[in-house]
Amino acid sequence: MPYNWRNLLSRVKRALHGCTLYKSSSRFVKRCLNIESVFSPGAKYPALHRSIERFPLEEIDFTGEVRPGLCVAVGLDEVDPEQFYFDRFVSVLRRNGVETRRVDLRRADFATRLSGCDCLLFRPCPRPYRLDVLRDVVRFVETGLELPVFPGCHEIQIYENKRLQHWFLGNLGFPVIPTFISADFQESLLYLSENPPPYIFKANVGAKGSGVERLGDRKTAERYVRRIFSANGATSPWAYSRLKNTVHIQPFIENKGYDLRVAVVGDQVMGYYRRVQGKDFRASGSGVLEFGPLPAEAVRIAVDVRNRLDLTFVAVDFIEDLEGKLWIVEISTFIGHRTSGLYREGGVPGWLRVSGDGRAEAELGKRCWFPDLMVEAFLTRHFPRGDE
Repeated sequence: MPYNWRNLLSRVKRALHGCTLYKSSSRFVKRCLNIESVFSPGAKYPALHRSIERFPLEEIDFTGEVRPGLCVAVGLDEVDPEQFYFDRFVSVLRRNGVETRRVDLRRADFATRLSGCDCLLFRPCPRPYRLDVLRDVVRFVETGLELPVFPGCHEIQIYENKRLQHWFLGNLGFPVIPTFISADFQESLLYLSENPPPYIFKANVGAKGSGVERLGDRKTAERYVRRIFSANGATSPWAYSRLKNTVHIQPFIENKGYDLRVAVVGDQVMGYYRRVQGKDFRASGSGVLEFGPLPAEAVRIAVDVRNRLDLTFVAVDFIEDLEGKLWIVEISTFIGHRTSGLYREGGVPGWLRVSGDGRAEAELGKRCWFPDLMVEAFLTRHFPRGDE
């Protein structure tokens, strides 16, 4: 039976979260277990990236589509110490002749640095303490300085916000997993009494499966709810934060042992499958990736989510139940994947091109960096050539 490295990493995380040793420790554990991850830069985990290096890289050229003479501020934040998104944003902008300005959004002078810029692009930190500040930053830049921002107010509000995602997607009629969200203690206990276990409890913020607990019996779930509604709350994935007075509960849906991520930007669609590891029920963050053709229904739903929520980029995570129905687990406006081959068929990278009538055709034999596509989609929308 394969070793469930995820549980070990979870224990290491709880012990070392907030400690300067945490990042190096988690990398050390993965390497000891001989696990290769495409969620780290190619320089550290090169195998999956090298396997497609023989294919040509599609250089994004939007010089004929975007207004000339722009000055684009590229924000830097603490989530990206290796500056993956920052470097990709700057690279594609300069290659297309666009002036760039580095703006550190952690500094007090960020607003002054934005003077004379036409817009701001950055990759937000997903940690709760930083997201609260960045949401204010984006609102100020969009409404106070009147500059377009990627991610915009609506995009950064829905980023790493499972509650808001569920409410929006459910209201629009998308196939979201039935979810109970309540800040009422008695109502929460009543839900448990009326619904059979197992129960999936989720923190509102959490990536790669963090903050997700499966509780197999009602008494354990009731104790957990009482802890959440206690004076001190329950532990969360974040050492400085607690789960307090709000529950997010889902039924466990028997599924086919994988989840599917479909990413949409512009008219291009990419995606991959993630398998569960060992006895774990979570595929997100497992590091066990598979590539292949994407179900047409999943592509259609993901494109519809992007359009109806008016997003520049979206990654939609699905599970497939035993009857073949697709359920949306969550969505994200940024992902941690750092490879130029987000979609592959038979080991050949490429993407799906979605036409106006919704049909998706595979274009294989090339690879591209998806942050470059984000920049192209944002600029062609806000600064189309001819609007000078």
